[in-house]
Amino acid sequence: MKKILCLIALFGTLTNSQAACSFQTSTTDGVKKVINEHGGWPISDEQCSILNNHNLALSVSGEATVLSNASIAWSVVHLIDRDRNMTSNASSINTIVNTKAASMNVASDLLFESITSSIKGLDFIKAMKEVENFRSKNLGTRKQ
Repeated sequence: MKKILCLIALFGTLTNSQAACSFQTSTTDGVKKVINEHGGWPISDEQCSILNNHNLALSVSGEATVLSNASIAWSVVHLIDRDRNMTSNASSINTIVNTKAASMNVASDLLFESITSSIKGLDFIKAMKEVENFRSKNLGTRKQ
């Protein structure tokens, strides 16, 4: 019984931790739908803090489809300034192909897996510094 209560407490902590992380995104309705179907954004508290503390949003492009009897999904992740049109050059790209199961349900699952991998693969610190550098250059240009 103690083990079950500990597991319930741990699950509640993980869920609350994930729910406490709120940040802005720049993405499509299709990506948002897949994220919601899979329980939310696969992002760490540290990554969330970087976004919120540096006025950044998570920019995610991606698509899922079935072609030639294969389920295919791809994603690209960048960081973007929330107020200006400045996107990091640093990105993370992922493509997944499943030739054993061709369906949109499988492709949708692959899209979430691809986004998860892209987010994990993005160097948030490097991307943040790039955007901050773009901001400082932009502000310097405006003053002249």
